[in-house]
Amino acid sequence: MNQRVRMEKKYKAVIYVVACLSGLSMGVAIALTSSGYIGLFNNRLNPPIGGLGGLREELEYTDFTWGPGNAYCNITIRNTGSTDVTIDKVVQVEIDNTKETLDAPVLPYTLTKDSSVTIRVAGTFSSGMQYSFMAVTHRGNQFGPLSQTAP
Repeated sequence: MNQRVRMEKKYKAVIYVVACLSGLSMGVAIALTSSGYIGLFNNRLNPPIGGLGGLREELEYTDFTWGPGNAYCNITIRNTGSTDVTIDKVVQVEIDNTKETLDAPVLPYTLTKDSSVTIRVAGTFSSGMQYSFMAVTHRGNQFGPLSQTAP
């Protein structure tokens, strides 16, 4: 009888260990899958366009100038990606990471591959202050920030 009780305890212990390992392996599989999707959605620097065979929106800031009295700034952006990109808006990124859409009459604007556009952004910019700008595309992808100090 004593031997039978020991065998039952060992059997229960083995079942418990197998159940724990099964649950652990399922948890790891779910975590890896979830982190893959999260990484996909957080890749905003060079985001792929879903279902279009690896086409990418890629923008590069090529020039920046301040207007007289810092009443506006000109931001030149080049499409270096493999597809046309529509820039919907330019936002100013605040210190607390909030974003304010700036007035840019030329927007929305579609850039074909290897083309550039200069966007005049109106605002009141104080001398000596640093400002950060970000271009937002029609697909919601954000490029930047581009940081510049007003003269």
